[in-house]
Amino acid sequence: METQVTKLSKWVKQLRAQVPVVKSKLINEIPGPINFPFIGNIIYFCDPKYGLDPRHTLRTMKYVNGKYGPMVRLKVPLRPTMVFLFDPYLCEKVYSSLGCQPVRPAFDALTFVQSRRQSWQGKKGLLVSHKEEWKDMRTKVQQPMLRPETAKCYISQLEEIATEFIENKVIPHRNKNNEMPDDFQQVCIQTHQIFIRLLNSTLKNN
Repeated sequence: METQVTKLSKWVKQLRAQVPVVKSKLINEIPGPINFPFIGNIIYFCDPKYGLDPRHTLRTMKYVNGKYGPMVRLKVPLRPTMVFLFDPYLCEKVYSSLGCQPVRPAFDALTFVQSRRQSWQGKKGLLVSHKEEWKDMRTKVQQPMLRPETAKCYISQLEEIATEFIENKVIPHRNKNNEMPDDFQQVCIQTHQIFIRLLNSTLKNN
């Protein structure tokens, strides 16, 4: 008689057999805009209608995804080659292949700020830490942070903040096409700066 474990094992094997096999690609085989010596391909990594304007980053991503597919290569001068993924399945494969000690270079600005502040007590957090440090912190915070009961404590506050932002910063400034003005990104930055100052003040008072 088959046990539940045996049945589960067979079911998992069947699911794995249904997963399509994706052939690995060399970095130079990944599609992307034409690449030039020294300057890379960043000058063509944009929507022709909006150019390199950073305010239209989402439109740029939509354009390159439609033109080059779910995996797009970007080469920037003096930086390692970057690959943008637009398929959740590919993202899952990347994260699962990194194991329990990942190296995920990102958030350079946050890393720089932390390096110049002593209040962090040497702790970088999950966003910018790597390898053993990331594993150690993830192990400690995973259970308390991922419990639904814990998240419920913050839902009402987050909902209040989100609702206030939409009512005061979004709805009054939309045009007849429900589009935001060109300076909306700057408004978001200013709002974020105010929030950080309030948060720091609250932490100091407590």
